[in-house]
Amino acid sequence: MSLPENIREARLQAGLSQEQVAEALEVSRQAVSRWERGASRPSTANLVALATLFHRSVEQLTGRYASSPQVEEGTKRICDRCGRRAVFYGDPGRESAFCSEDCRAAYGREMAGIQKHLKWFWAGVIAACVLMVGGSFFKAVFPANCTVGGGMALLGATLVLFPFCTPQTYAKLGLRRASILGRVLGCAVELYGLYILFWG
Repeated sequence: MSLPENIREARLQAGLSQEQVAEALEVSRQAVSRWERGASRPSTANLVALATLFHRSVEQLTGRYASSPQVEEGTKRICDRCGRRAVFYGDPGRESAFCSEDCRAAYGREMAGIQKHLKWFWAGVIAACVLMVGGSFFKAVFPANCTVGGGMALLGATLVLFPFCTPQTYAKLGLRRASILGRVLGCAVELYGLYILFWG
């Protein structure tokens, strides 16, 4: 479970109201409510106080969320999946960062899918390049608009089906935005390729 769910569950199991928790920690009831909704995150001192109040360890209260290195305050790091502000790093090397456990899990599934289909991405790119370059060498056999247009259409279709981007693009935009951008560019290339194929 996520940190907000763990805080709420622990409070209910302890039989305490939000007001009682707020009074024990010397914070406002609204702060406790925000923690339970996930709108904000308690400070480290408040996490320790919550764990003590609920008779749990910090690890039990926070789960995997606390076991990952936290993104330092003031660091401009975005979630590798959705592009929102990252809260914790997904690995000890601090190469990937996420805003929630849901994003980390979804990112893992999506990256596994990308790795699985990477061979088709490269096959499509290579075939498209061969068609386009081949058009300039075999003008007498095939009309240039057929080979170049067909190659560009294939390249566009490849980008739409497999919107693979560089890791730097994922880190800058997040996986979802980078995939959308890849598909939009793929559609533009596809349309241009079809234009060359039929009217070029």
